[in-house]
Amino acid sequence: MNFVSDMFKKIRIFVYSVYFNFRILPFRQAVQMPVRCYVWPTIRNNDGVVKFECDKIRKYMVQLGGQRTPILPQRSFVWSNRGVIVFKGKCRIGHHSLVQVREEGYLEFGDQVGLNTGCRIVCQQKIIFKPKVKASWDCQFYDTNFHPLIDMISNKPVRMCSPIVIGENVWIGHNVIIAKGVKLADGVIVSSGSVVRNIFKTPNCLIAGNPAVKIGDNYKADFPEF
Repeated sequence: MNFVSDMFKKIRIFVYSVYFNFRILPFRQAVQMPVRCYVWPTIRNNDGVVKFECDKIRKYMVQLGGQRTPILPQRSFVWSNRGVIVFKGKCRIGHHSLVQVREEGYLEFGDQVGLNTGCRIVCQQKIIFKPKVKASWDCQFYDTNFHPLIDMISNKPVRMCSPIVIGENVWIGHNVIIAKGVKLADGVIVSSGSVVRNIFKTPNCLIAGNPAVKIGDNYKADFPEF
């Protein structure tokens, strides 16, 4: 019985992966099967471009929907790309996640980036994850306010978008919101439940709170490579 169940699971994942690769990639890249989908991929828009800027495109180097947690139900992976998405190496994004890049948006994943279940990324301008960024479940990354605002004193529009840059080897705890304009230095650790709205230039510091502030120094995340 387990053998039959495992075979059905492998066939299902293969079908999901074939559909996703040949739907979003040019034929020459799709036949190399660089993306593996563990759950059904809901593709809302496919006007954008996907690039692999690495020494070699490898089979299943990008894995979508594989990382799971019982905290959130297993659902489809939502993909909506009207801009540019760049993979610079291996990448994992958990199930129940959303990746949305709008017309002028640029989203980059460095090598060994791992984002767990329930991750939501909305990129209207630019979001960059440098190598070895890790995030726990239910994290949100938004480089936009979504809706325009007016400063009633100056009567001028408030800047709606600002790039996000997450430094190398940054560790982000669960249920964290990363807002527009955030820049995190290499090695920063973000405590669970934090709302990050500012720039943190000190490497290997620990930040926490709403809004997040620095509460410690000289910390280092230690994760094995994929």
